[in-house]
Amino acid sequence: MTEQLRLKKLLKTARDHHAEENHLILIPKKLSKKVYAYGAMKHDLELILDYIKELKKNSESIASSGMTYAMIILYGKCFTDASKDGFPKLESSDIFKNEEELLKHHNYLMNLRHKFLAHRSYIMDEIAIVYLAVKKDNNRIAELKYKQMKLSSFSKNKLTDFMKVFHYVEIQIEQKLEKSSKKLYDGIIKKYSKEEIEKLIFNDINLEG
Repeated sequence: MTEQLRLKKLLKTARDHHAEENHLILIPKKLSKKVYAYGAMKHDLELILDYIKELKKNSESIASSGMTYAMIILYGKCFTDASKDGFPKLESSDIFKNEEELLKHHNYLMNLRHKFLAHRSYIMDEIAIVYLAVKKDNNRIAELKYKQMKLSSFSKNKLTDFMKVFHYVEIQIEQKLEKSSKKLYDGIIKKYSKEEIEKLIFNDINLEG
């Protein structure tokens, strides 16, 4: 699906939910970056908490490693730079003020994100050995062997610790989203005339094709 088709689908969904009782005004991307970013983070945290619920039910399933890795990646994404796009990110020094226990769990997750999933490093959660197996009856015949132990899931206690972090961070994101939304709304009212705002209404534009 192309970006244009995805956008049309989103606009149609917005109309289906809200157009009957509201005028819907599409805010330009350049003005809505903070709201976009914090909204995306909130959605990611909701998804992460859903993963935790499933992992607590069964951390031994074949899908558990996928949910575990997705949880770490989506969480880490909230605290990493968005390339050159100019989206905001969370700063641990701001989010975890006076929250030493939560910060400890946060640092562990970010270390996993950086050294275990995003890049390949020596880390206790992914250890391996390489060795030679030489036939005892003929020492000229040898095979190179590789064995690995790799994190694929967390204990229920560890998941409970992480859930506290995720709930806490979600609250911080909601506060930032509310503040950014108010600032954006006030900015739109000041920046655009009534006529300019009316041009951004998409209730009746053709979204077919």
